[in-house]
Amino acid sequence: MESMDTPQSLAVAIIPEADTIDLPDTLPPADLLEQLVNLIETDTRRQSTRQAYAADVRAWETWAEQNGVEDPAGRPAHPIWVAAWVADMAHRGNALATIRRRIAGLGADHKARGYADPTTHPIVGAALDKLAKSNTKRQKQARALKRDDIARIVESLDDTTLAGARSAAMILLGWSCALRVGELVNLQVEDIALAGDRLTVQIVGGKARNRDAVDEVTASCDPAGLLCPIDAVRNWIELAGIESGPIFRGLTKHHTIRQTAISARAFGDIIRNAAKAAGVTAWVDVSPHSLRRGWATEAANHGVPANVIKTHGRWSNTATAEKYIDSTGSPDRLAAVRSVITGTPYGEAF
Repeated sequence: MESMDTPQSLAVAIIPEADTIDLPDTLPPADLLEQLVNLIETDTRRQSTRQAYAADVRAWETWAEQNGVEDPAGRPAHPIWVAAWVADMAHRGNALATIRRRIAGLGADHKARGYADPTTHPIVGAALDKLAKSNTKRQKQARALKRDDIARIVESLDDTTLAGARSAAMILLGWSCALRVGELVNLQVEDIALAGDRLTVQIVGGKARNRDAVDEVTASCDPAGLLCPIDAVRNWIELAGIESGPIFRGLTKHHTIRQTAISARAFGDIIRNAAKAAGVTAWVDVSPHSLRRGWATEAANHGVPANVIKTHGRWSNTATAEKYIDSTGSPDRLAAVRSVITGTPYGEAF
């Protein structure tokens, strides 16, 4: 049966802004456009990025309207207004990382619409450079979730329910494999291989890599059972009856499973609320990033070599990996304090 969509409507589906820009007089045939729509819509790996950029664009348009930009939704935005937005965000106390991300989102929006990117203009670059040089505010770090924290959270979850099983699987897999939140929420069933006491995850197009690149990371079984990512993932997949597509999906208010992947924002709320319910200290600082930081910290505290931590977490270099390690309360630092207080040799203070 032929599609009832016209090339015009399909073009709008591909480019949501197509009704506000000039489309070519002659469009590709409807069947080709429909194939392109299907290709784009099934690319769930881009979902979290699209959502983040959409939020950045909304932030720009809200600010632009409040500050007198003649056409807040118009494109292209003028570089001097974008630079002024940078200055105002800095004045309001936004973190440098937040400002950079918002600017990147606005730039991506312009590129997607076919307009010149105003965020690459020298005046915007100068504002960001000056801000970076004068920035002395330390970026707030996510609270590292270490082994005891993870055990407390998982133990408090009811993995016989869909919500509890999904939370346990995401937390244990994300922690044991040191996954970025985008990698975790966009995992497909086809990306994992379960074999005995081993689970291998294929990460396609990871951070700072082209979309054809594939990384592999492996998790092992926990004989004690509580912190076993393999058991948790198996339990979730079987309970949810998922055979292909996104592994971790949203749930409706009626506790039915959606077909689309859960968002990074939703998982952030889930893990923070789970940490709060489990009585984890400083739960307010918990985020999906806490899993990655927690694994690196726990590995370092147990003497895992820095190069192994780097490889498992897929960091570009050892120095970057070390930034993820929270040394507060680490055995060597505690031993140093204990040594001084008790007057015992450092080697005997562990």
